[in-house]
Amino acid sequence: MFTPNWQKSSFSGGPEGNCLYLATAPDGTIRLRESDEPEVVLRTSPDRLAALIAALKQAARTVSDPEGRGDPAPVAGGSSVPSPNGRHRPHSERPVTPNRG
Repeated sequence: MFTPNWQKSSFSGGPEGNCLYLATAPDGTIRLRESDEPEVVLRTSPDRLAALIAALKQAARTVSDPEGRGDPAPVAGGSSVPSPNGRHRPHSERPVTPNRG
């Protein structure tokens, strides 16, 4: 039986204590888990993980520089949400959708 050798991501920690752990399985797949739910383990290939990381980096660049000017745009409140046109806006401007349940 495979016992993962978990390694904590260098970007983990922070004041919240949320950590991401990674391990490589004998079949070459990558295993991922979070510290708050260690029993939940995700499995992916190195190529798919690399594609996810590249997409996240691109999204972070887009959010921090939505006009493509090369400098980060200030965001009120410190965070933003996507708008219908693909731009980001502060949480305080998030549209409210009525519950039609």
